[in-house]
Amino acid sequence: MKINLWRLIVTLFLFFLLNLNIQAQENKLQGDIYMIVEVPAEFPGGMDSFYQFVMDSLIYPEEARKQSYEGIVFVQFIINEFGSVVHDSIKVVRGVHPLLDKEVIRVIKLSPDWSPAQLVKGGKEVSQLFVFPVRFSLKENRKKGKKK
Repeated sequence: MKINLWRLIVTLFLFFLLNLNIQAQENKLQGDIYMIVEVPAEFPGGMDSFYQFVMDSLIYPEEARKQSYEGIVFVQFIINEFGSVVHDSIKVVRGVHPLLDKEVIRVIKLSPDWSPAQLVKGGKEVSQLFVFPVRFSLKENRKKGKKK
């Protein structure tokens, strides 16, 4: 009875370790780039500040305004283990129009350094992939114009 219980405990322990390894591999993309980490990369001041940075830096292209192009551009980018945006990683994953897509890429490239992600709290700093939505709205833009 003791031997069977011991085998069961060892088997469960090994299964648990294997499961942890599988979960870590699922969170890992290619190389050492992760989507899910315990401590995410952080823009100075947090994600609200990043959103504000993007909105303040965004210039609605005049031709897009004339043609009434609106919508949400989804952009992906990597924050590396040093906290910098990897410019080659910036890619529109769902665009609206090339003029708007290009403007989002321009703004993401302007981002200052972030605090890098950590796989576990207090652990090794790793690269993290982000997907971020950027809304272009002519209504919101008109409101901003009236305030000025």
